[in-house]
Amino acid sequence: MRNMERVILVLCTNATGTHKLPVAMIGQAENTMCFRGEGNPCPLPFFNQKRAWMDKHVYERWWNTEFLPAVHQRHTGAKSALIMDNASTHDVNLSAEDVEILFLPPNSTAVYQSMDAGVIAWLKRRYKGRLLEILVRSLPVPLVSPPSFPKPNPPRTPSPEPPPPLPQTPPPLHHRQPPSWRHMASERGMMSCGGCPLSTYSRCMVRHGRRL
Repeated sequence: MRNMERVILVLCTNATGTHKLPVAMIGQAENTMCFRGEGNPCPLPFFNQKRAWMDKHVYERWWNTEFLPAVHQRHTGAKSALIMDNASTHDVNLSAEDVEILFLPPNSTAVYQSMDAGVIAWLKRRYKGRLLEILVRSLPVPLVSPPSFPKPNPPRTPSPEPPPPLPQTPPPLHHRQPPSWRHMASERGMMSCGGCPLSTYSRCMVRHGRRL
């Protein structure tokens, strides 16, 4: 079964955040046990309701005891505007000469409501942080931070291999004189001259009118 124990907080501030009304709390019990005893009053304005919810009676009490005195004390003789959603718990009959009540359109609270633009979320985060701090301090054994171990060295990245050497161009060959006819004849014994192979070098020379 879902636990229905809860409290409701009522937040109100001006547009610039320079004037913050005390956060009001709505609970179920008229005299909460945690605030009983001498020297242990509730640090916030406290209102009780059977289901710990905002209704017209709680809204009227908050309007007369918290909102109007704070506005009259800070803005004496000046007019103010109170922006709220169109919830049925907000009594539209309550009004004042120096306060104008503006109700937001239906289903637009998450878009135009200033408190939904991060103020409520920030208050919840801070409350949870303070609550965890109190719980840690109440532990019988103090919490000790775990021992710090040296961080392992990151793995070394292998160095890239050097690129393969470029092929070396062989040096140019020196120009050599063509072998003489006498040298070619002595080495091969047969010569092709002008496309007509002859048996011996001497016959080729005789046919072409050449002499050794």
